Amino acid sequence: MTLIPIKSQTAEPREITMERLYRQGETLAQVGDKFGLTRERVRQILKERGVSKDQGGEALQAARRKEQKERTRQQRRQARQEYLAEWCLQALGCTIDEAVRINGGKPITRQRSCRPNGSAYDKYLGIRNQVLLKNRTAYLSLPDWHQAWVRSGHWEDGPGHGWCLIKIDPQKPWELNNVHVVRAGSWIKRGKS
Repeated sequence: MTLIPIKSQTAEPREITMERLYRQGETLAQVGDKFGLTRERVRQILKERGVSKDQGGEALQAARRKEQKERTRQQRRQARQEYLAEWCLQALGCTIDEAVRINGGKPITRQRSCRPNGSAYDKYLGIRNQVLLKNRTAYLSLPDWHQAWVRSGHWEDGPGHGWCLIKIDPQKPWELNNVHVVRAGSWIKRGKS
């Protein structure tokens, strides 16, 4: 009977160092350069130690790049949300959550969607922008605009469906107590009479 020598259970320090470097993210070639070995020989040594290619090296570097990319994406998303929150407070006079609620649960963006049958928010922005361009005066906040339409009873069939929001006294600013909902074009007839 011939005895076959059994490999020692303790690894050489070089192999331990190679495994540690590989698991820290160095590639097979980088590890091989430090020990004067080819990348293929390093791969063989790591395979003997039970280390697979997805436990270090390029796989680890790719995972780190992916994590960094996701962190950057989240930071940009957070910055956009903060910017939009500030813009909502300044331009719309309410929080994003309140604007989304008024908009029927649809998300809020900085620009209107330009769809013919857009959301309530799209209609508000369109009217607000027209007023600001023509008169350069402040318009109603989104919650006040919404409240005026709800109070009139024409919220469901109102903005953009044959009804308009006008100032009662043209000399006064756009305020909730100075607006009224009328049939489109009816204020012109009243002025001519």
